[in-house]
Amino acid sequence: MNYRQTPQPQALQMILDYAQQWPTHIASGYSALTLYRLPYLTDAAPVTFIGPTSKTRSPTPTTPGLKRRGADGIALTTVHHFGHTIYAAAPAYATIQAIQMLKSGEHSPAVITPEGLDPLQVRAVQLVDCVRRHLNVSTSSLRQAADWRVEKRWLNKVLKLSSKLADSPRETELRLILHAVTKQRRLKLSEQVPVYRGRRLVTTFDFAIEPLKIGIMYDGQHHWEYDQRQKDARINLDLALEGWTVVRFAAATFHEVVPRMEELLDRM
Repeated sequence: MNYRQTPQPQALQMILDYAQQWPTHIASGYSALTLYRLPYLTDAAPVTFIGPTSKTRSPTPTTPGLKRRGADGIALTTVHHFGHTIYAAAPAYATIQAIQMLKSGEHSPAVITPEGLDPLQVRAVQLVDCVRRHLNVSTSSLRQAADWRVEKRWLNKVLKLSSKLADSPRETELRLILHAVTKQRRLKLSEQVPVYRGRRLVTTFDFAIEPLKIGIMYDGQHHWEYDQRQKDARINLDLALEGWTVVRFAAATFHEVVPRMEELLDRM
């Protein structure tokens, strides 16, 4: 799946148009997260609101969904866009609403699923990583918002797998894949590991197996630009001189993470 770095303009415009027409309705789930400018995962999600209605209306690609239940007991915020005030579920509650959509199958984005997990868990961990990293939502606020809404034991497993250090959903997928490999071999996988030459910071690995001096990077699209490629080449040389084995993965090579890492670890 290609993860956009900004909310889809069409979705945001649909939310704003609907809120202007129905100003007392509450943006929920991914729609609220779109209003908070969550940089990932909202682009292909259904647009949903909560408001007085005799019958729940399912979302379509061109029409927001409307639910009559879900407003009780949730915290609300007001979001201001282009002079309009929009009611929205507070970030933690919006996240739980989005998780409910994942669990019900209303939204099922494609993911890479590591051994030992299922696609729903991966989708939920990606979402939780994103809101923790980019909206500063705490795990305690998620537990509070989930009360009576999401099964506690299942949510606790998701939160245990989560990290607020992941910059993107791809990094979340890579972390979960690498964790499955390192756990089998009883190796510790560290995140955001800085490497210095003297006092100069060379780079910060996305992940590292520090005892073996293996550093792992996820190269997003910007790494294919000419200037960035030159910078990465210099970084690789400095890291080699410091004794590090550098492993870089991109979206197109995710299917090779497990066999490549297993082969590398077998040689160590």
